[in-house]
Amino acid sequence: MYLIRAVVILVGVTVVTLAPYAAGASSVCPVCQKPLVRGREVFTRLFSEDGERRLTVRCVVCFINLVAKVRPKRAVARSRCRVSDRWVTISWNGNWALAPPSAVFLLAPERRGECLDRHLVFFSRRLGLNYLKNRPDLMSHRLMDPSEVFARLSPQGGLNVK
Repeated sequence: MYLIRAVVILVGVTVVTLAPYAAGASSVCPVCQKPLVRGREVFTRLFSEDGERRLTVRCVVCFINLVAKVRPKRAVARSRCRVSDRWVTISWNGNWALAPPSAVFLLAPERRGECLDRHLVFFSRRLGLNYLKNRPDLMSHRLMDPSEVFARLSPQGGLNVK
């Protein structure tokens, strides 16, 4: 009896976990075309005259570049802080904003084509510094306040992380 119950629970958890992917969600980022990594995605909502569009992108830079390219009326993204596992919300409504206001970015250049450990948003500067302490390869890169990041957007749109 317990075995049957355990199998039913396992199947239910698997269905709930995989539902976004099974429901037609892509497993590739629509911005950079790299594979999405479950648990590391950035969940986005874009609002325009045509309605709402939900997309999943690979990292915070992909979200910023998507908004710069598509230019929706409003956009919201949620990304998990790698240290605290708490959600950080990035929003666009004519101006950029972060919640919580204490959030900071790490925008280090990709290494061997990989961005996931290098394009991050942290719930606070203290948490970002804790992350950098354990990553000697990233210690030469500094954390950036949102105003600094958004000031780097090119006039053509987009964020070039070099």
